[in-house]
Amino acid sequence: VDLFAVETMMGVTECMAAIEAIRSLCETPILCTLSVYSDGKCYFDGSAEEAAELLPGLGADAVGINCSSGPDQMGSVVRMMHRAAGDTPIAAKPNAGLPTITETGEAVYSMGPEDFVRHMQALKASGAALLGGCCGTTPAHIQALKAILARLDDAPVLDHSAIQLVTERSQQICGNLSVSFADSSPFRGALDFRSPQGGTNYLDFHCTFY
Repeated sequence: VDLFAVETMMGVTECMAAIEAIRSLCETPILCTLSVYSDGKCYFDGSAEEAAELLPGLGADAVGINCSSGPDQMGSVVRMMHRAAGDTPIAAKPNAGLPTITETGEAVYSMGPEDFVRHMQALKASGAALLGGCCGTTPAHIQALKAILARLDDAPVLDHSAIQLVTERSQQICGNLSVSFADSSPFRGALDFRSPQGGTNYLDFHCTFY
């Protein structure tokens, strides 16, 4: 595993729990992103600004936001996190705009790759160092984003060709290896991990703390 991506978190407390669990196991880099309201407040507790201030000190190597809304509505939150995080990189992985819901209940995202990339460049200017996409984005969105970033001298472009398997299903990760929190931790308990069948280079770990 080269990276733990702890994403779509609803509050600062559950981010802290996930980071502490991973750090009790290893020093593998952690990217932690939250889904927040347009003003930066979290759905459960805390705010994006508070997360940017606290989580690097607990072991997060990068923090940011994902899902939430489209890139055209994330600028103020990215700037807030960039100011609060110091030297810690900020990630932005928005949806392809806000969805409309069809009569059959399907979410349809209308922001195409051209508009998505235009707004993503603005997020980069606002302080986001790691850029990607969430709900509604397609390979065409990511390819267009990579093409733009490749033309910018200071923008690293990551090669994901080595990734063999990506999993988001936490029930697949439960099993053999026990992770215990420190006695002094407010999250004292245990988490279990089991490598998904076939192995993985990238573990997308969703945690909800109750």
